[in-house]
Amino acid sequence: MEEAEKYILQNIHIGMTVDGLYRNDVPEINKEALREAIINAFLHRDYYDPDFVSISIFKDRVEIKNPGSIFGGLTISDITSRNISKRRNEVLADLFNRAHLGERKGRGIALIQEKEPDTEFAWVAGIFITTFNRKIKSARQKNLYPQLNEGINEGLKSLLDFIANNPGFNAITLSQKLKTPLSTLERRLNALKKKNLIIYKGSRKIGGYHIKP
Repeated sequence: MEEAEKYILQNIHIGMTVDGLYRNDVPEINKEALREAIINAFLHRDYYDPDFVSISIFKDRVEIKNPGSIFGGLTISDITSRNISKRRNEVLADLFNRAHLGERKGRGIALIQEKEPDTEFAWVAGIFITTFNRKIKSARQKNLYPQLNEGINEGLKSLLDFIANNPGFNAITLSQKLKTPLSTLERRLNALKKKNLIIYKGSRKIGGYHIKP
């Protein structure tokens, strides 16, 4: 479960907030909701089915799938609107409860809906699917910088796209993420600042670059 959570967080966009001197990473999908969905997938799956829990990450969504239909004759409406839950694996449920994993019975789906109201739940061919819609899309799709013209080279466009999708990184981190020499990266940042396309927020130690509103 920890590896599943780590895999998702490594492959979705992470923004940031600054609280005093401290930087807080903020995933585009709420971490509590993700964790609860992962726990539910392992807790409620059908272990007689040879299939396995799987995670699929797309440009617009993240899907968490587990084998096993909704247990006990319940429907999607029952678990999402009425917070009714029946456990397929009572021994696991007891172990998870002792380990303080997940919400109390009937509260897991409600927590996911509270943290991520657009979450979708489906049951297809004996597979339960939780779908989180991703919030941050390509900067070009969102038209965050319509003033960007053909005169700007691909290096600047790529850097601008990355900052739009991953706000809050400083020059050193951007250099590492983009595998670009720091001197080249800093020249590109300066060029984007001169064109009034990006802005640096926060202190020198924990601040980072953002698309300028």
